[in-house]
Amino acid sequence: MRAPAAVLFDLDGTLIDSAPDLAGAGNELREARGLPPLPYEAFRPMVGSGARGMVGIALQLAPAHEDFPAARDDFLRRYEARMTRDTRVFDEIPPLLDRLAHRPPLQFSYSDETEAMLPDLAGGFGVALAQALKIIEPDLKNPQTRQWELATRIFELLL
Repeated sequence: MRAPAAVLFDLDGTLIDSAPDLAGAGNELREARGLPPLPYEAFRPMVGSGARGMVGIALQLAPAHEDFPAARDDFLRRYEARMTRDTRVFDEIPPLLDRLAHRPPLQFSYSDETEAMLPDLAGGFGVALAQALKIIEPDLKNPQTRQWELATRIFELLL
């Protein structure tokens, strides 16, 4: 079996469990409006829906509601302020990353000038992935398997 040229990960919900902080921001949203907190389990099923789902659970507001944009912005500010308070790496991930890190490196050589550019190139691949997903579906907020498969095909062309 051929070694992969790249490994692409979806961070949120794949490598890390951010649900506790998303739920926490949802409850902060409720508390700021004088509402009692909801149990974590009320938020958990909507985590994959991002701010739209969290505001929907927290305040029972649909995106078409006139108060939704302000509530969403408030939720995002609150989540940004606490996004690493309770977020954790899934237990299975450190051993997986350790195994990937200890695989033999790809064989290649490059000039001193290219070596100096490696940080920019590596960052460029991150930007390329983000752009690939935006090219596939411009309004995409939460990539699913189909979009990751298309992004992988694009990266196969790049690599």
